[in-house]
Amino acid sequence: MPGRLPRALLIDEIDKSDLDLPSDLLDVLERGRFEIPELARHSKRHVTVRTTDPGARHEIKNGLVECEEFPVIVLTSNGERDFPAPFLRRCVRFDMPVLTVPTLTSIVEAHLGKVEEDTTHTLVSAFVDRLNRSENLAVDQLLSAVHLLRGDRIQDDEQRTRLQELLLQGLGRG
Repeated sequence: MPGRLPRALLIDEIDKSDLDLPSDLLDVLERGRFEIPELARHSKRHVTVRTTDPGARHEIKNGLVECEEFPVIVLTSNGERDFPAPFLRRCVRFDMPVLTVPTLTSIVEAHLGKVEEDTTHTLVSAFVDRLNRSENLAVDQLLSAVHLLRGDRIQDDEQRTRLQELLLQGLGRG
């Protein structure tokens, strides 16, 4: 919606989107507007819609949304496909740094509190080792494993091992 300040838009995993989305985004950004087909076909030429601002509404005329300030768009990609050069020229690329034991320990502490016991250090170190072997794992798996396995909630070593294996299964295909 038009506004005094730019909005932020997150498009997560754009590489899994329709093939035309990058080109369609370029078109929208070049024109500074886009059409909502359902509202363009609506019997009323002026339709009031709710916005993300609490209690705010905005009038859409003829199904057309026009911006005053261009949004900041953050795209994430897993690198599973290539994008058109005109699209990439308009992007500022940031590759996530390699995850290290100190970085992951900081992430765990931010979510679960201070890391002071061996189970957490062991899990984080093993997780980094597996990442370095190019295993496909997600940080939320590590967080779940640390949350459930640290402390003395699960006394049985065999059960702990099975749970750890289950929580930290590789996310690879097949």
